[in-house]
Amino acid sequence: MLLRMIGAGILGVVNGWEGAFKGLLALQPLRC
Repeated sequence: MLLRMIGAGILGVVNGWEGAFKGLLALQPLRC
């Protein structure tokens, strides 16, 4: 049960980081 919670937490962090990175890429054209 604990390992499942840790795995879900890691996936959440990875998905959040990927979402933030995609958001920065989406804002890149607006910056120029």
